[in-house]
Amino acid sequence: MIYMNTLEIIRELEQDESLRVTLRAVILGDELVGLPSEMRLLTAEVKKLAEAQLRTENAQQRTEETVKELANAQQRTEETVKELANAQQRTEETVKELVLAQLRIEETVKELVLAQLRIEETVKSLELTVRELVAAQLRTENAQQRTEKTVKELVSAQLRIEETVRELKENVDRLNESVGETAEVSCALVLGAMAEERGWIVLDEPAPVAMDEDEVDVRGRFDTPDGEVVVLAEAKSRLQKKYVDRWANRVGDKDWREKFLYPGFNGKVLPYMYGTLIYSGVNERAKEFGIGVITYNGECLTPRPL
Repeated sequence: MIYMNTLEIIRELEQDESLRVTLRAVILGDELVGLPSEMRLLTAEVKKLAEAQLRTENAQQRTEETVKELANAQQRTEETVKELANAQQRTEETVKELVLAQLRIEETVKELVLAQLRIEETVKSLELTVRELVAAQLRTENAQQRTEKTVKELVSAQLRIEETVRELKENVDRLNESVGETAEVSCALVLGAMAEERGWIVLDEPAPVAMDEDEVDVRGRFDTPDGEVVVLAEAKSRLQKKYVDRWANRVGDKDWREKFLYPGFNGKVLPYMYGTLIYSGVNERAKEFGIGVITYNGECLTPRPL
């Protein structure tokens, strides 16, 4: 048996790999020698398991994230379902409203149909009325033509009537003027006869007088036993109370009256009214104003001197 120095053995082992392997096999036995390989395998398996665990954890994390996303999606889904339920409810209400609207539309359509029928009846009635109106218009036009012809004839007749009326007015004016002149002449004659009968001296013959665009039908100046007087008379063919009132206002106005007096005259004025025909109540009204009344027969009422 060869014995070697321990240091030499160590150096030899360091230099000879096969020797180290043989030594390990001798020292450790077959089970321990194979242990590193098994450890390497186990390490490799553990590594694989760790990697698998890591992948599992990653997968778990992704799964949790997916679950969270699914939960959020579920929540959104539930909210969507609620919204859909609300929408469904609103849809049902809308459908009910549409159904009611449809019913109202159907009622409206029925009413429109009835109205259309009434309108058609009205149109028929209007057509009949229009035909009647057309016929009436034709009759009216014919009547209008006849009316226009009649109007023309009436206009011509009116022109002739107006011409006749003008001629009559001129004749009446001339007649009134003549009657007025006759009343004035009669008044002057009666005053003259009264003066002669009473012994008055005529200083100025009774006659019409115009002064400052005004006039007196008859004025006369007389010398009487009581002194000099001036007679102012209004002559009317038909003497009425309204003429008495008018003459009383005029002759009672001192300024108006003095226009018709003679220069330097200081005597009395006798107001008279003459009427060919004297209406009822004239004498009473004349007496109230102190106006004398005379007719063709002479004096009926004595005046009150002014």
